[in-house]
Amino acid sequence: MQLVQHIVGQGLTTFKMGMTADPAHRWGNDKCGHQHEFYDCQQMQVLSEADSAGAAMLEASLIRKFWTANGCRNSAPGGESLREGCMIYTFIVSRRVA
Repeated sequence: MQLVQHIVGQGLTTFKMGMTADPAHRWGNDKCGHQHEFYDCQQMQVLSEADSAGAAMLEASLIRKFWTANGCRNSAPGGESLREGCMIYTFIVSRRVA
């Protein structure tokens, strides 16, 4: 929560929280990577590594807390992409606008 609050509190920033089994792929993939999305994220920070249920709970609580913050690009409440049997990373991607 503190890291996300720090990022959001730095000024005009767009950001999105999510979860993935492979942060490097989720960041740099040409088809669905956050580095190439419409708002051209500048950084990805991994917040935690947990089992699928724990990652889903963290993602949903972060989205719930920051849903109404200026710059939040999450459009779903979080926790939708449960993937059993592997460790899942919860992350935030962001881009400074100003």
